[in-house]
Amino acid sequence: MDVAQAGPVQPAQVSASKAAEVAKGKLRKMGCFIGEASAAGVRMETALIRFQAANGMTQSGDLTKATLRRLDNPKAVHCNARPVPSHTGKGRRIVMSQGQNWLWIVNRNGKIVAQGGVVDNDWLPQDTYVTGAQCGKPARSRYRTDRSGALEIDYFVRLTQCIVGMHEIPVSKRSGNPIHPDYYVGTDLSKSHGCIRMMTVLIKEVYDFAAVPTKVVVTR
Repeated sequence: MDVAQAGPVQPAQVSASKAAEVAKGKLRKMGCFIGEASAAGVRMETALIRFQAANGMTQSGDLTKATLRRLDNPKAVHCNARPVPSHTGKGRRIVMSQGQNWLWIVNRNGKIVAQGGVVDNDWLPQDTYVTGAQCGKPARSRYRTDRSGALEIDYFVRLTQCIVGMHEIPVSKRSGNPIHPDYYVGTDLSKSHGCIRMMTVLIKEVYDFAAVPTKVVVTR
C-alpha cells in the first residue's frame, strides 16, 4: 500500500514517532543499546528494559509516559554506569542483581572495574558465594562443553553446587551460533536453567578477576 492509499498520517502518529526517535537517542547516549545489530523493535525493547531496570521501574520494554519522564530527568541512572546495590558488603567482590540482570566487579578499594548485563537464573538463592575448585573440578576452565557436548562454553568460572558457574553465552558446536542473541543480556527475555551467561567482554573481566577465590554476592 502506498502513502496515498494509506491516507494522511495522523498528528498522534507523528508525535509518537518523534518521541520514539528522541528516546532512542537518549537511550543510546546512556549506554542502553548493547550487542550486535538486530531487528529495530527488539533492540529498542531491550534498551528500554535495561533503562527501566537501572532506574527501578517496571521492566515492560514499552516507551511509557513514566519512562519518557525518567529519560528527561537529569538524575536518571545510565544503563552502563549503575551504582552497586546497597547492602552487598564492602571490599573486593563480584555483585550480581537478579532483579536488574546486571553484574558488577568491585576491587578492594570499592571501585567498580567493570559492569554489564547478564542472563541469570532466578532459582539461585540470594546469598554470598566464593568462586573456586569444587568436587575435584578446577575453579576456572578457559574452554569446555556442556554435558551433551553440543555447546561450547568458554571462560567458565565455577561458583556453586560443583557445576553452576559464570561463562560466555554458549555457542552451538554444530552451527557456530550462540544459543540466544547477545542483546538479551540485562533483560529477562532469556533465562538460564543453570549458569550465569554474559558477553565476552564482561566474562573475560570476571575470568581474570576470579584467578583467586572471589566473593560473589547475589542479590535481588
